[in-house]
Amino acid sequence: MDWRPAKVLIGEAKWGDHPVELADYVSLKERTAKVVARMPLERKRTWEMHYAVFARRGFAPALATAAKADKAQLVTFEQVVRDLEATRVRLIR
Repeated sequence: MDWRPAKVLIGEAKWGDHPVELADYVSLKERTAKVVARMPLERKRTWEMHYAVFARRGFAPALATAAKADKAQLVTFEQVVRDLEATRVRLIR
């Protein structure tokens, strides 16, 4: 949560053996609305919501389409490993 620009990042990680389905993403968004409604946020502000889903085995096509429409970030385990390895290389130099 970044208070000054009023932005919130909501995410979920799935470690299953199958691609994450659209229903999982819809469920995340539904739970988010309930959680945010209970947060002590300034009521006069409009909070910009950002979503991220992390997956061990990738994403179903319907989820990828919905995430693209919402500008949500979809991150695979392989991407995390690549990014960490790239960072490690830069730090050693």
